[in-house]
Amino acid sequence: KMNKIKELYKKAPRLDKDGFHESFSLDESDKIKSYFHEHGYVVVRDILDVPSCNATVSEIWDILEGKCVPPSGVDRDASSSSVKRDDPSTHDKSHGWPNYTEYGILGKIIASSPCSWKNRHNPKLYALYRLLLGTPRLFCKIDRYGIVRPTVSVKHPDGRLVDYPDRSTQFPIHWDVNIYNYVNRVSSSSLSLPSSSLSYSDLLYENNKIEHDPLIIQGILALKDCSFFDGGFQCIPGFHSRSRLESFVSSHPSSSMKRFNSSVLIDPSDPILDGLVRVPVRAGSFICFNSLLPHASFPNSSSSFRIVQYMRFYPSRFSDSRFSSYLSHRCSLLRQLIPSSMLDDPFVRRIHGFEDFPS
Repeated sequence: KMNKIKELYKKAPRLDKDGFHESFSLDESDKIKSYFHEHGYVVVRDILDVPSCNATVSEIWDILEGKCVPPSGVDRDASSSSVKRDDPSTHDKSHGWPNYTEYGILGKIIASSPCSWKNRHNPKLYALYRLLLGTPRLFCKIDRYGIVRPTVSVKHPDGRLVDYPDRSTQFPIHWDVNIYNYVNRVSSSSLSLPSSSLSYSDLLYENNKIEHDPLIIQGILALKDCSFFDGGFQCIPGFHSRSRLESFVSSHPSSSMKRFNSSVLIDPSDPILDGLVRVPVRAGSFICFNSLLPHASFPNSSSSFRIVQYMRFYPSRFSDSRFSSYLSHRCSLLRQLIPSSMLDDPFVRRIHGFEDFPS
């Protein structure tokens, strides 16, 4: 095991004295853009302050414990939960823990607690996406929280230390977009967005299949420190380049690839995975990564949680007539989710599609 750990560290990008990935402050715009375009991802620190991170984590536990129940239809019936934040023995499905935990995702629960909206409306986050996407006209995507549970020497209320190997995440390295459509420039059908019967879950997947946008940037906000062993983000740096994707597509026929919903999965024995690196980050840091970059969460092998909020912005479609009906239904849903006082802010209204940005 120690040899494996040494090999992982040997392949790791530059780490600081505390073992966290190299990061940049928001005012280092040239370095952020350079690193992102070369490697396909970048870590920007201090997007959110630690008290705000802690408040968000507390709200997530309130949701898990059934103390905070969002509008009907947004998530599971939290009233049936017997989860207790300080009792690891209750952190499983038999006590009401959400589905998809094995993938590091908190079920189909839309992040809709008050802090989640404050985090989305953070001007630093908007400024970061504006920098990388090169436009001020941005929509905010609605997404989920992510939790990876600890698996080793997990402390119980009575002082016992218990291992939970069955709680390890296992989702393969993957792309969330169809790289075959991207490489072959196949027309995307995802512009035929639903105009009626729009559900909350549709908000989770919007924009996932639009492979021909100039750039799709996914994002992860770390709400706790995530060490080299806590189950955080991993990727293959530089694999977002067209030349490397074309080479992969030419040697891996589409019919040979496994799929999970819209994701394209990479076989665990594929030699390209030799280039995988782990990206440990501090609380309040934000990881931006190109959707063309193969990625996943690495398994937890520690006594600590990994807790994050998935977030991203994408170019506004307010003036695109093909989206007018969709936007109308989308706004109707968002009015039920966003605290009404926040909708008095013109910035908030614009990034959620209630009104257009000024010319």
